[in-house]
Amino acid sequence: RARRMGAERNEGSRGVVVVPLEQRFCAGVEMLQHACYPMLAAHEKIGAREATTMMEAFPRGQTVAIDLDAGSKVVGMNTGLLIDFSFDEPHHTFQQITSNLTFANHKPNGEYYYGGDICVHPDYRRRGIG
Repeated sequence: RARRMGAERNEGSRGVVVVPLEQRFCAGVEMLQHACYPMLAAHEKIGAREATTMMEAFPRGQTVAIDLDAGSKVVGMNTGLLIDFSFDEPHHTFQQITSNLTFANHKPNGEYYYGGDICVHPDYRRRGIG
């Protein structure tokens, strides 16, 4: 189910909606990561391949914000996975907890939702999308 976003829609505008991540949006996720994180190394960004594996591991945990007026351009995203987590041993790196951005360690019955990434394209910030 899509959720409409953005306060400044023009009359006749379909606006930005949040939908579950689908394969057709994975290339857009990669482009979004480059726009949002220009200083990160390539292995630290979610590419189309990583987006696909995340979607396959936990479809309900991955969403994208798309601009319907710009050809369904991906302008925001959210990723996450379910894990078992020990607060007695809380130290980890992002790469460790996300299995190098593959979410291979997703536990369908995990006790905690770990939010992997939330980002919004710089041109779409401050519109209530994130």
